Amino acid sequence: MTVRWYFGDNRNRDTDNLCSSINDLLKDTGIIADDNWKVLNPITLEADISKTMPRIEVYLTPIY
Repeated sequence: MTVRWYFGDNRNRDTDNLCSSINDLLKDTGIIADDNWKVLNPITLEADISKTMPRIEVYLTPIY
């Protein structure tokens, strides 16, 4: 899984907590079976600033 945050400003943020929220949402909606290390491995976190279009992008790679 790769998570990319594009924040609207340069404030400090706790990406660990933000990632946990995304993991929980993916699990609760049934997109992933579980949010343990066997399902979400590796996890890549990236961040940048986009004042005109703040957003979060999540990319999942299937495990076979």
